[in-house]
Amino acid sequence: GHVLLTPYNLDIAARAGFRWLRLCPPLAPAGWSAEKEKGKTEFFTVGVERAAGLGFRLLGLLGTTPAFQGDIDSRRPPDPLAGWTNSYPPKDPAEWERYVSNAAAVFGKWVQHWELWNEPDTGFFQAPPGKTREQAYLALASNTRRYIDAGGTNLFLVTGAVSSPRNPFFMETLTNGLALCGDASSFHYHFEDRSPNETQSPTVVEILARAQELLDRGGKPLTLWHTEGGSWRADGGSWLRSARIPSSS
Repeated sequence: GHVLLTPYNLDIAARAGFRWLRLCPPLAPAGWSAEKEKGKTEFFTVGVERAAGLGFRLLGLLGTTPAFQGDIDSRRPPDPLAGWTNSYPPKDPAEWERYVSNAAAVFGKWVQHWELWNEPDTGFFQAPPGKTREQAYLALASNTRRYIDAGGTNLFLVTGAVSSPRNPFFMETLTNGLALCGDASSFHYHFEDRSPNETQSPTVVEILARAQELLDRGGKPLTLWHTEGGSWRADGGSWLRSARIPSSS
């Protein structure tokens, strides 16, 4: 689940039966929220510690580079007020390694599993000059794996986090080396549950089966995680309307 890490919301999450919480949002470990000024990193750990203390397992988020670290295309600069939704990969691998090391050290007592970016097949992950999103994400995943294996840090790395397995980004990155970079690969699945009859071909189940034919870095069938999903209830009753917020938000 995606839950604000307040006592009130964590109580709801526990009553609803959630056991894993994905930290996107809240963005406590994200580079964009932790480093507002160059060279000054400050992670907010209170909510994460609270959730872990209540027994939740946590999936952290590595990503959302601050604008001053990004390999930015000047034609598409990120919005400084919403940088986490359209940030670029880091320009300097050393800066990325420093961030990964800091995040793993600060949150390591509560978070051992980390997802690499959020939906890099969409605008959340902007392509740097001269590269496609696929190329840029593969390079980031490869650098992260190399850093982990060199002893830079110790964490369980989940790559992918794509918005849908139907996006060509999913299989293109996996077959071009992404399956060998992480300990698992993840996907999101939202929009194809409006009917019990799946009519598009190949179906999502068939696409996932193809992905599981790939081998991971240990020579075993690729492990897949479904880390975001659910159906949209735009017409359902919601407290959001009383707050003048459209329920589809």
